Amino acid sequence: MTEVEQVLPVQNQLGEGPLWNPLEQALYWVDIEGHCFHRYFPDTGAQETYSVGQPIGCLAFRSSGDLIMAVRDGIGFWDFASKKFQLAVNPEEGRENARFNDGKVDKQGRFWSGTIGEDQGSNLFRFDPDGSIHTMETGISISNGIGWSPDDKIMYYTDSPLRVVYAYDFDSENGSIKNRRTFIQVPAEYGSPDGLTVDQEGFVWSAHWDGW
Repeated sequence: MTEVEQVLPVQNQLGEGPLWNPLEQALYWVDIEGHCFHRYFPDTGAQETYSVGQPIGCLAFRSSGDLIMAVRDGIGFWDFASKKFQLAVNPEEGRENARFNDGKVDKQGRFWSGTIGEDQGSNLFRFDPDGSIHTMETGISISNGIGWSPDDKIMYYTDSPLRVVYAYDFDSENGSIKNRRTFIQVPAEYGSPDGLTVDQEGFVWSAHWDGW
């Protein structure tokens, strides 16, 4: 890949989290500081913008065709019919300077997302299909990109200010993680690791803030 092409001049304030929906053949992403998310159909060139009313850290797809989102105030659901967001849970309630950031859904349908907090550090949470919420990691500087190996045995997780991507042993059956170790320590001249994904061959791709 040697060429970069501008697809849409959307003027994001802080665009993140591109996610492809194969059923719709559409690309989704969030504008965190614009308090909205976008949906783009490459085949037709149609592009839609939906306002959520608060910063959005990330989104993921539901089997219903709607969305699950991690926003400033917690985790909840977007309904396309009403064009409204409904909060489900806020495990960081009472922390005024905290907001949710990046996240993903694992193969078992559990939604993982962490926070950015100016005080007391940041945390990683797991929101299960039954509506329960679980604290999976604490004391993170800025919770960021997350992903899993193709065999579902390793979870990768990014702490941006420390410029580190961790690896954990992952139990896909119960969603537990253990044995945290450094997978990548990024040199300062390459920026800070931010978003993350894992391809079908198991290679880890890390997008860098102030880098590439």
